Amino acid sequence: MEEKVEEESCRNEDSKANARVVEIFASHHEAWRREEKRMVDQIHSAAKEIAYLRAKLVELERSKVKLKAMVEELTKEVGGEGGDAW
Repeated sequence: MEEKVEEESCRNEDSKANARVVEIFASHHEAWRREEKRMVDQIHSAAKEIAYLRAKLVELERSKVKLKAMVEELTKEVGGEGGDAW
């Protein structure tokens, strides 16, 4: 009889310990999910910024080509040489 009481007491302690482990794991799991969401949001934000910067680079390269052509045209009008500094 005493063994049975002791065995049941051990089971209760094990059950409480298991419940605590589950609680701790659930808490950590939620923290991991929040961190994952934060990182995914950060990745999406960085991807948008990269796309914007690539588009801006294309725009600036087009402007450079246009400005270079204008400099060459103006240089021809004044009869000088140049335009290769770009």
